[in-house]
Amino acid sequence: MEKALLTCKLDQEAVNKLKTIFDVTVAGAALSGDDELPEAQLEQLVTLHQPHVLIVDSSPTTKAVLAASTALKLVICARGTPNNVDVEYCKAHNIDVCNTPSRNANAVAEFTLGLILGITRSIPQSMAAITSREITLPESELSFNTKDVTWQHTSLPFIPYEKYKAFELAEATLGLIGLGAIGLAVAEKAKALSMNVKVYDPYVDPSKVRDMGLELVEFDELIATSDVISIHAKETDATQNMINADVFSAMKPSAYFINTARASLVNYDDLLKALTSRTIEGAAVDVFPIEPLGHENALIDLPNLILTPHIGGASRNVVSHHTRMVMVSIDQYLRGLPKQYSCIR
Repeated sequence: MEKALLTCKLDQEAVNKLKTIFDVTVAGAALSGDDELPEAQLEQLVTLHQPHVLIVDSSPTTKAVLAASTALKLVICARGTPNNVDVEYCKAHNIDVCNTPSRNANAVAEFTLGLILGITRSIPQSMAAITSREITLPESELSFNTKDVTWQHTSLPFIPYEKYKAFELAEATLGLIGLGAIGLAVAEKAKALSMNVKVYDPYVDPSKVRDMGLELVEFDELIATSDVISIHAKETDATQNMINADVFSAMKPSAYFINTARASLVNYDDLLKALTSRTIEGAAVDVFPIEPLGHENALIDLPNLILTPHIGGASRNVVSHHTRMVMVSIDQYLRGLPKQYSCIR
């Protein structure tokens, strides 16, 4: 019986099935719920158990880890992009690598729409005005008129109904930079909200964009004409800092910027300046160059910015999504078939 080392969460039914196929060692997140194993600990486990199949999530699966098993034939990384796996080493040593593409695409797309609604309608800001007691009153000043209430009083610093007025998303223009799995899911949801969707992606099939009722445009046009801009590009040398001071300056002053992709795509110093100077109206970001943020990070105090702690893909359904793809790869491995989710080309 071949051996498998499992260090990521899978649905229990799948774990039980794996145990009927392999001599399975369960460790790391698969055992304790921790996010990842340190490289040294994973290397020790691989050395000890000599697996034929290694199933990981975000644990650093380096050359040292991979070389620790002379039996290794297949690595399955339960992530959309197996950045933590030394794929080049695997190529050179006839080890196949599979991933689980788009496992959290819908989760991130839903979250992106949530951020768009949140920042354009000032949902967190208006809630903060209540919870900070900025627009609440002492009990002695409360009015008990319950007809046609609009939350205003002479003692309040502003009228919420006026301060938080916003444009509706219907008929507004959403600009998407990148139309991969997540960008595509965002586009579909935005169309359902009657948004006009423009796309910049030099690698996408134009007919695919047209068939969806989207408009394929050049980068400069998207930046200059969109009411909301959401980036979903891949992290490459070419896309690093692609959103910078020049790009923010070219946006509408009323525009909002969303990043649920990768921090490296955006110059965050330039984002800070654009928000502070009101070069753009606002932004919402889920990813940062250094995580967690430091206590003194200047972004934290900006009133026109929504910050979330890299939770766009934090869906309870993601494990089920990647479990299905892991088991497809296992089935194809056992049957000697080409693997649908192989990263080795």
